[in-house]
Amino acid sequence: MPIRSLEQLSELLDEELKWRKRELTHLKSQLGRARRDHEKQIMLRVAICFLYAHWEGFIKQAATAYLSFVATRGRRLRDLTPNFVALGLRGLITSAGASNSPILHTELVSSLISGLGENANLHWSSAVNAGSNLNSKVLSEILCLLGLDSTEYLSSGPLIDQRLLRNRNSIAHGERGEIEPADYEFLQERVVQVIERFRTDIENAAARQSYLADSIP
Repeated sequence: MPIRSLEQLSELLDEELKWRKRELTHLKSQLGRARRDHEKQIMLRVAICFLYAHWEGFIKQAATAYLSFVATRGRRLRDLTPNFVALGLRGLITSAGASNSPILHTELVSSLISGLGENANLHWSSAVNAGSNLNSKVLSEILCLLGLDSTEYLSSGPLIDQRLLRNRNSIAHGERGEIEPADYEFLQERVVQVIERFRTDIENAAARQSYLADSIP
């Protein structure tokens, strides 16, 4: 569904975050009720998979919503920041990069020269691809796609890659391993913090019109 206003974007982000946090809180309470060690381990393994699902799900939904919001502004390509220009020309860039054809290369250059005055056609619904493995590298790619600063996310890379992804992939591949309850609680808290930061950064970017080229200092 296209996002046509700042209010609509904020409502979607709030609702996406609310129901995901509600599920994680409920699962955490169920974990606290487990009495036997093997029951706790089962719940912890389930919790890790749930946490990853909500991590990937929120990032993809929120990023797609922001792209939709920018797409419905009706701006020309030249009015947008380079990341959105790249998205608008993605098809040509991909085709030209995979070919030695002078025709495709010329079409790309022509678009860069004259096509920037046209309204941006951002294929927002399919632009975000986490590849079912939303690690720190993929997160950086998504942040670049949205034109968001990745600096504040760098310190979370080891947490996402070594603790969330490693445990989730181990479980998904049928491997057996133990997870400490305290480690999971810390992991959930930190992952939710990153999600909340992502939500805030998107809202701020939309409100400040950071997608516009003249917003760059």
